[in-house]
Amino acid sequence: MSFAAEAARFQAELAEDSRSSVLSNLFEYIVQESQDGRAPKEIEIAMEVFGKSATFDTAKSSMVRSHMHRLRQRLDKHYDGEPGPRLVIPKGEYRLYLDDMPDAEDAAQDGKAATIAPFWQRANVPWPKVALAALAMGAVVLTLAIALSARQTPRPPLADTRLWAPLAANGSETVIAVGDLFMVGESDGGGQVQRVMLHPDIQSPGDLSTHLLSHPEQEGRLLDRDIRRVPVAEAESALRILQLVSDLQPASRDTLVIPASSLSQDVVDAHNVIFIQYFSQLGALRSPVLQYSSFEPTGQFHEIRDKTTGQIYTARGAPREEGGAQSSIYDYGYIASFPGPSGKRNTIISGADDAGLSQMLQLVTDDRVLERLDEVLGDETAFEALYEVRVAGGLRYDYRLVTARPIRTATTVAHAM
Repeated sequence: MSFAAEAARFQAELAEDSRSSVLSNLFEYIVQESQDGRAPKEIEIAMEVFGKSATFDTAKSSMVRSHMHRLRQRLDKHYDGEPGPRLVIPKGEYRLYLDDMPDAEDAAQDGKAATIAPFWQRANVPWPKVALAALAMGAVVLTLAIALSARQTPRPPLADTRLWAPLAANGSETVIAVGDLFMVGESDGGGQVQRVMLHPDIQSPGDLSTHLLSHPEQEGRLLDRDIRRVPVAEAESALRILQLVSDLQPASRDTLVIPASSLSQDVVDAHNVIFIQYFSQLGALRSPVLQYSSFEPTGQFHEIRDKTTGQIYTARGAPREEGGAQSSIYDYGYIASFPGPSGKRNTIISGADDAGLSQMLQLVTDDRVLERLDEVLGDETAFEALYEVRVAGGLRYDYRLVTARPIRTATTVAHAM
């Protein structure tokens, strides 16, 4: 019986039970991922099967784990008393495989019933030759097993690039911190929120308090209602990067995706952190990137200022060509990678606007792009880079590396001494 046939048989059983629709969807997803050779992360299952957002906290909710436990119990019940191959979900894992080994008790009984002498006592073959042949065959099998294992889990080319090599090599768990935007409530003065909005200078409750101290006339009109939002571009980026981290760190048990506003110092010290955020909002991240970077926000949402040259890079639409149905958009993407105080890796993926952020996601998962960046960087291992991208109709038509520079942190300076 094949894996696909067994999966189809069990799926049909779940489909007959109207109360098992959630388990049916979960099983279908696990089957697909297992056929692709992947063991999905808990947060991936929460997003793909249960419709949760990238900021869903799997540490606080056992929803995925409890449903996997129920699915495992249903499989056990399905195969209760049935000999032969069976589908298995290993405890603590989110993958499925077909166990085609005979039942241990049956094998034991077979062993008791068999009283025939071992083959080397029956066959007219000198034992030393049998031993040598067995050793030779064992070496061949071991070599094939190693080769097959290497082929099944090849080292991703991205693992050798300057941006991703530290995550692939240092063995630390990774957290993906998604920038959640602080929304300011706007009132007519009566305390009732009329609308919520983004304000470039207000990225936290503390920023709002500071703003109201210098603008007392807005007291009672700008309100904190603890409203935060994660843009779609960031949520999609988090899912794509989550899959990449799974490939780079196959031994990692789980990669967390959390709102950047909930990052604690303990989490930052114990994990590699990948920050995904619009550049104008980087000041709200619990990352020191802006104090080391040669770039800074300007107070306008779509701008990036080069502190070294004073030049301002602005996301903009190109003039529409006569007869053209779609004008191009020029945007800017930013990446940075540097060690934190505890030696873990900080990685920043950012953009001036939606196009810049989404296109940087494509560029940082393209080993050819990153290999060219490595050539520019030379021996630098802590760096930042600014890219310009041209997009039309959601498709990237062109990109160029504007500049790439080393980042000097206390850790990199100490290592250089």
